Amino acid sequence: MKKYYIILIAFLGCLGLQAKDMTGLKIYINPGHGGYDSDDRNVAVYPYAQGDTLGFWESSSNLHKGLMLRELLQEQGATVAMSRVLNRTEDDRGLETIGREASEWEADLFFSIHSNATGTSRRDNFPMMLFRGYTENPVKPEDKVAAKILFKHLIENQVTYWTQTEEYVVGDFDFYPDWNNAGLGVLRKLTVTGFLSEGSYHDYVPETYRLLNMDYKWMEAWHFTKAVMEYFDTEGFTTGNIAGVIYDSRMTRTESYVQHGRDKQVPLCGATVTLLPNNITYTTDNLYNGVYMFKNLAPGNYQLKIAAEDHYDRTIDVTVTANTISYTNVAMDRVRNTAPEVTSYSPVMENETDSINCTTPIVLNFNWDMDTESVQKAFSIDPPVEGNITFE
Repeated sequence: MKKYYIILIAFLGCLGLQAKDMTGLKIYINPGHGGYDSDDRNVAVYPYAQGDTLGFWESSSNLHKGLMLRELLQEQGATVAMSRVLNRTEDDRGLETIGREASEWEADLFFSIHSNATGTSRRDNFPMMLFRGYTENPVKPEDKVAAKILFKHLIENQVTYWTQTEEYVVGDFDFYPDWNNAGLGVLRKLTVTGFLSEGSYHDYVPETYRLLNMDYKWMEAWHFTKAVMEYFDTEGFTTGNIAGVIYDSRMTRTESYVQHGRDKQVPLCGATVTLLPNNITYTTDNLYNGVYMFKNLAPGNYQLKIAAEDHYDRTIDVTVTANTISYTNVAMDRVRNTAPEVTSYSPVMENETDSINCTTPIVLNFNWDMDTESVQKAFSIDPPVEGNITFE
């Protein structure tokens, strides 16, 4: 009898070690907006004109994320329903209808996928989660729990540049105080756990360009999947990924749109990133984002060999861990293949009889970024005067 007792305990212990997949879970995905209609949001960035459906539209961006999320969830065993799988006018459905549909289907979790817009000159960029109710008093407490988990995963993205990283998970009654507690339409009839995600700000132009890259959108869908895994305590991915941005180490964008942090640097189009030892090459697109990605890699040590026209090659060691993205942003040094020269200077006297205030700064502009130490050693004024040299 004692022998059988020990075998039973061992068997139960093995069951406890088995990983739990998503089989039996029902996830409802609502890609926000739809149909390139008046309630859609189009951001015209070069080379796309206003109204060009090949450019950025929130409806198509949300749909891409939703379809990729569906595939990732189904691979994990989940059953997935979507409010739309195409981007036509007839797919722009009533918001309350969508919420009611997800509830009647008895979804275990509901996602409404969006991106945000400031509509102001400030042009911020950060994720925001909205659930039904007050921030400190949600209608369904589990909505806030799930929303906080997704925010935590989305903010891990290091390919983008976040203007703030503090948790922003808000009740829609507080966010829309003038709506008399009407809240978001898609959440009004929702009785199952769910919320709306504003993944990033699509009118921050560097982010607009990133959202035109399919692999960048896949990354957001991957983080959504991670949030489902954590919320339902299922097994994680057995593979990992590498992602990042290739950009010039010194050259800054000259466009007038708002840029923050690393986004001020010029992203490199047409750069090639080769993954070793797999010998797989990714070429960054021509849409001014510099994004690259390698998906579903076995855990282990890899090398990235990066090449870009007019830049020195770089090789970087990267370690891939299961269930993570190894973010590797790479700054490339430009090849200085001509002699340095002064391209302009000030002040300039129009004739020899002019006088210039002795406190006027002397400004020299060069064709390349200069080695500061050698420039200071070579600089002289005759007759000598005291002063400071600064570089921009």
